[in-house]
Amino acid sequence: MECEYLIISVCAVIISFIFILLFLHEIQKNKISRECIRILFAQAGKALLYFDPKKRKVIPSAGFETVFGRQIAGAFNFYESASNLIYPEDKVKFDTEVETILSGKDISDFQFRIYTTGISEIWCSLTTLTIKNRRNHPVLHIASLANIDKQVHKEENLRFKAERDSLTSLYNKLTTEMLITSILIDRKYKKTESALFMIDIDNLKYINDTYGHICGDRSIIRLANCIRMSFRESDILGRVGGDEFIVFMKDCGTTEDIGKKARQLCASYHSSYDFNGTAVSLSCSIGISLFPQHAQSFLDLYEDADKTLYTAKKSGKNRFSLFDPLLAD
Repeated sequence: MECEYLIISVCAVIISFIFILLFLHEIQKNKISRECIRILFAQAGKALLYFDPKKRKVIPSAGFETVFGRQIAGAFNFYESASNLIYPEDKVKFDTEVETILSGKDISDFQFRIYTTGISEIWCSLTTLTIKNRRNHPVLHIASLANIDKQVHKEENLRFKAERDSLTSLYNKLTTEMLITSILIDRKYKKTESALFMIDIDNLKYINDTYGHICGDRSIIRLANCIRMSFRESDILGRVGGDEFIVFMKDCGTTEDIGKKARQLCASYHSSYDFNGTAVSLSCSIGISLFPQHAQSFLDLYEDADKTLYTAKKSGKNRFSLFDPLLAD
């Protein structure tokens, strides 16, 4: 039944589109008024747009309101230009595509966002068809605008789950390595000093063995939150093991700036919290390697930071250590 319904639906769409093309063909011969086209669009029941290049007026079909709602449809009727509905971050690329359409070229599956007062942005997909006269000049543009908001958010959610650690929502190990590697091989960052922080929870095994893994997970989440608060949005934050985290800072500043950031994280995490009536003490240790001074690949930076992390732990924990090539094996 579902297959038959799908076939019928597809056929209905094709037939509607063929009728539209036939009517548009008649327009070129001046046998049918543009008002008839509007009526046809209304009967089609689809999110179609009629664009008059002379008046630069966008007119939606009756089915537009069904797909996008009354406010969006009303805004299309109200504004002289549909660009007023375009999400600010998408306006430049939208204007570029409009110029492409006005030049007589068609576009397919151009994705952008629209919005209006009181409504959050909606993802759309635009496909156009240009009708030209005998002199090959555009006389009419029709467009099919699909609401792909649910599809886009579903894809974003799937991508988020694929890239993120399920416990902390930081990047997982694979994504962390890929993002850092892409920066290291980018020429524009070759002369930019960056720092890789390897961060490890002190005594997590003791916490798990003594209080259980629920307590251990809470300790991991608390460190993830401290990392978020301590670093910038542009930094790469990842959980790469049970109690191991990586932070990569582009344009990290001086070694004094790096040390200040590491001390800030140690201080914010060094605390205790109540777990079933027992105070659980927390602290972390940090090892840091620098790009390009110490290494120029992710693996080498990782190994250098890992070595100096254990130097910090051997020195008493709850502290950081900066990699020193002279002390390396």
